[in-house]
Amino acid sequence: MGQQEADAEMGVTIADTPNGQSSQVKDADVKAWSFRSIAYRTYCCALEQWFILGLGVAIGFAAAVPRLGATGGYIRAEYSIKIPAIVIIFIISGMGLKTKALLNAAADLRIHLLIQGISLGAIPG
Repeated sequence: MGQQEADAEMGVTIADTPNGQSSQVKDADVKAWSFRSIAYRTYCCALEQWFILGLGVAIGFAAAVPRLGATGGYIRAEYSIKIPAIVIIFIISGMGLKTKALLNAAADLRIHLLIQGISLGAIPG
């Protein structure tokens, strides 16, 4: 087996440079650094690290426009975000309950009366 056959088997090609000398270039290395390959790898990495990237974007946005979400800021976040967020969290939590378990818990009237009595009667706020 000659040198050219061994090189071809390993994926190495011989190319002449302008000054007449030969240089060896691996085809795999050239393909590995193409723009499409780099863009695809970056895209895949971004998909894998979506939470960290989103966190960085949120922190950067908060640093760039701090008055937007501050108390008394542009959107009045204490009213426009805080209250709806609590409502949405409770709705999502309630939707996750099984109907049978919810009805069994609601049917336990004695424990509800005891808790309400302690909360409202014994420890009034």
